[in-house]
Amino acid sequence: MSSHLSVAQVGLVHFMAFPFAQKGEGDIVGTIEKIAADDFFNFLEITTIPQPDRAAVKAIAESAHLQLGYGAHPLILGGKLDLNAPDAAVRGAALERLKASIDEAVELGAVAWTFLSGPYGGAATENEALDALVAAAVELCQYAGERGLAVTCEQFDREIEKKCLIGPAAITRTLADRVSEQVDNFGICLDLSHLPILGETAAETVPLLGEHFNHAHAGNAFLADADDPMYGDQHPYFGYPGGENDVPEVADYISVLQRTGYFARAGAARLPLFSFEVKPGPDHNIDLVLANTKRVFLEAWARAFS
Repeated sequence: MSSHLSVAQVGLVHFMAFPFAQKGEGDIVGTIEKIAADDFFNFLEITTIPQPDRAAVKAIAESAHLQLGYGAHPLILGGKLDLNAPDAAVRGAALERLKASIDEAVELGAVAWTFLSGPYGGAATENEALDALVAAAVELCQYAGERGLAVTCEQFDREIEKKCLIGPAAITRTLADRVSEQVDNFGICLDLSHLPILGETAAETVPLLGEHFNHAHAGNAFLADADDPMYGDQHPYFGYPGGENDVPEVADYISVLQRTGYFARAGAARLPLFSFEVKPGPDHNIDLVLANTKRVFLEAWARAFS
């Protein structure tokens, strides 16, 4: 297989590549237009867009034949929203804010909406937290489903940075099983950059998630020095000195996805998604980081299918 074009839809997480967008600030429209003009990417994951700019963003995506996904991560993390909080009022407030973001995603023409769980409170409260999260996820899926939107939960780390309830493969699978018993528009987003932080591998995790896994993210992580500005889940460029992921790891990830049938799986987008999360660190040029990303993907794809 020489080309990915008929097999995968390559995407980019806009609000990671351009971190100012996480607060709905800066040149959001201009940077979305920049990525839309780059035919390497045909899926773009955005977050909240100021109301006056939404029509422009939707028009850019439509004119460029670019599909959009919506990531609620900045809203959840910035607003300290907790869908698995023990306090029902806290969960309710989170649900209302996230339903509003689903409405925004629909307004923008997005085909998928992604969220993350609340924090991990320890083994003693894990079952209670999971029960609360299942109920919240079902409610969000029902709300999104009525509006034609797919919902995905992304797993994160438990100990270093985001410290989320949903991270390790086993509990992620349990969440997916329980939610999918009640709704038909729920799936799991797995990020290559989170696996080394969790001490897990793609070869172990992807088969365990099975058909629930319908949104692939790829990024790098850095764990060698806690004083480094890219330490943890900061998504440095691939090949960052001392980092966890480069061409070999991305190629292995792609190979696992192929063996397990991921690229034959139908989803909300035109083709199975393979999105990149990369972030410019101090003194890093985002144009060079994106060029790095493209080269890594093309080389990794060629290795995986050689």
